[in-house]
Amino acid sequence: MTTASASKSSQTPEVGVAAALTHGCGDRGASKFRTVFDEFRLDGRVGIVTGANGGIGLESALALAELGAKIWVLDVVESPSTEFEACAVYAKALYRESASRRGEDPAKERLVYRPVDVTDQNALQKICQEIVASEGRLDICIAAAGILPAEKSCIDVTSEEFQKVMSVNSTGVFNTATKAAAEMSALGIPGSIILIASMSGSITNREQLSSCFFVFENHPDGMGFDQIL
Repeated sequence: MTTASASKSSQTPEVGVAAALTHGCGDRGASKFRTVFDEFRLDGRVGIVTGANGGIGLESALALAELGAKIWVLDVVESPSTEFEACAVYAKALYRESASRRGEDPAKERLVYRPVDVTDQNALQKICQEIVASEGRLDICIAAAGILPAEKSCIDVTSEEFQKVMSVNSTGVFNTATKAAAEMSALGIPGSIILIASMSGSITNREQLSSCFFVFENHPDGMGFDQIL
């Protein structure tokens, strides 16, 4: 181990069993120790989640907010859903409690809604730049926006319907990931980009156009594109 790495290790708080073995008989209060779950905190981080006006996107956004991150929720509709509004109030209440303990401003919003069409590359670039200008960073990107065609046999799907699904579920994911990555790279932030795929990449669902999910989920050599870290 080099001197630099040894110094870094000595400054890193011990957690889990290592902490128990070192401090188990100490007289410090438990609140002064760093726990394993503290390692998953996202305090000070900023992220975007597309398609998060409801469904798995909103669940993901709220989970990140619960961990301390501020999340910008992006979806195609102009006004947020009642589900989002409820989650925004809930996330702010959770943050208010922890912020007061840490001496931070408890009035900060944790979930912020912005309308954007993921098929519009320029619009995504603009919103990512707006976020960085406002927050000074961008750490997390979850591309969760996706649509389904009308319920019908695949042989009855028109080329227009096919292209619409591909534009959102494939091109939209590409646009989201690349524009977020551009900002992360410019800031020198080792961010996380997570792409939401579907089980329809490996099985055929009657109500879903499986070919568009196949782009991300399935590959003859076993390569997966669900997640980029």
